[in-house]
Amino acid sequence: KVRVRKDVYRRFAVVANGLNAEGGALFLLALDKPHGERWRLNNNYYRVKTGPGSLSAPVLLNDSDGVLQYAYAGDLDGNLWRFDFSGAAPWAVDKLFAARDAGGRYQPISEQPLLAYAKGGGYMIMFGTGQLIGRFGDQDSYQATLALARAANDLDSVAKLEALGPPPWTNPRDPG
Repeated sequence: KVRVRKDVYRRFAVVANGLNAEGGALFLLALDKPHGERWRLNNNYYRVKTGPGSLSAPVLLNDSDGVLQYAYAGDLDGNLWRFDFSGAAPWAVDKLFAARDAGGRYQPISEQPLLAYAKGGGYMIMFGTGQLIGRFGDQDSYQATLALARAANDLDSVAKLEALGPPPWTNPRDPG
């Protein structure tokens, strides 16, 4: 349930444009759209744009009445975005964080963030970085994955990674 105007609420499916899209956007698709009716921007669907990076799946935060207040999503440019739905459309979007490695390179956020209630009040937004889509070949990602497997004492994964060797690799599921 989303507030679209003062005292006007509608139900929407909230989806990201996806990791293979050009530019980032969150879409709200009206669930009450009659079958056969054309999609019309700012009528039965809304688009809230972010930066140029493709957007991952959002996590949603509702108030106690089940009304959407905020959505959070990451993008392939390493940005974490907050969408503010606490008021009526048009809704605000803010970049909360840019994930970078020690060399200053952006780290992609390709999975849906998680929310956890914080002990002192409010919420913590949790997310990881990295991607296993498209072409592999990042030496730093390989080293980071190997280091995590070693730190977790996951000897089976360490052995498999060492046997595979460093990139470049290709994804067997990638037709290109």
